Amino acid sequence: MRTRGSMDGALFLPPMHTWACGLLILLIGCLATHAQAPYPNRPIRIVVPYTPGGTVDVLARAIGPALHQALGQPIIVENRSGAGGNIGAEFVAKSAPDGYTLLMSTNAPLTINVVLNPVKYDPIRDYSPIIMTSTATGLLSVNPRLQVRSTMDLVALAKAKPSELSIATSGIGTASHLSLLQFNRLANVQTTTVPFRGGPESMTAAVAGDVNAVFSDLVPALPLIRDGRLRALAITAPKRSILAPDLPTLDEAGLTGFDGAGWTAAFAPANTPRDIVDRLNREINVALSNPELRQKLITIGIEPAGGSSQEMQALLRREVPRWKAIVEQAGLATK
Repeated sequence: MRTRGSMDGALFLPPMHTWACGLLILLIGCLATHAQAPYPNRPIRIVVPYTPGGTVDVLARAIGPALHQALGQPIIVENRSGAGGNIGAEFVAKSAPDGYTLLMSTNAPLTINVVLNPVKYDPIRDYSPIIMTSTATGLLSVNPRLQVRSTMDLVALAKAKPSELSIATSGIGTASHLSLLQFNRLANVQTTTVPFRGGPESMTAAVAGDVNAVFSDLVPALPLIRDGRLRALAITAPKRSILAPDLPTLDEAGLTGFDGAGWTAAFAPANTPRDIVDRLNREINVALSNPELRQKLITIGIEPAGGSSQEMQALLRREVPRWKAIVEQAGLATK
């Protein structure tokens, strides 16, 4: 008679508990293999906290194909707009720190909005900075009929006529408004702030002569400058712009220490593994150094950046208290 375990040609069937152990070992092995799969092994989502078509959205979608090629996974750009960028920033801050949900944003939600309004995230505690992806600059320009040829001419006029010089901005609490506040503080002058609903409206008012001067974004103002409808004085960034290299910075023009630069950067949630942050930093740096991509971005007014994650972390730690002081000094803070 053939027994269950005999080897004389019958099918060998091990005891049931042996089967179970084997299946369990196989399952554990599969799970371990999956858990140890190299990053990335599924699509990566880049959250843009603004509507489609804006500068940050365009930048994220321009970098996406290069990251897809380098990482071998789909790169999905997801727009989560609202509250000046706060909604998308909060979403990423509360996401899993696994490198599959990233934030690409301007500095506003992380350095300005956190002081202007209560938010549910902390810019230092809740993110792992990856890289600065681009820089942006503002511009101080005047109506050509104003007898002003330089920044210090404008300062002299403001001192001669306190509160009579009118300067437009794109709204209270915007980058242009905060640049104006810095201008007043560093020049030790009083001017009349004229806030508008956006940058185009503020520049239109300056062209029409409804205001004497305007702080605006550089790129949309360049055609007006070329046509002689506005006279450019200086840019707000601490370094000259590759888009208008002949224009001095406000620091160079006599307002020592002026820095109204904007930037965009990529972030991961806090506690994202260091090797993942380093990998993303390396691949985005490579993408931003590609001559074809750089020229494409510059053509549409985006200045590519780059650098280390440590540099971005250090910048964020400097920027948060700096903007906090500017906002609080102007009496704009709500907390």
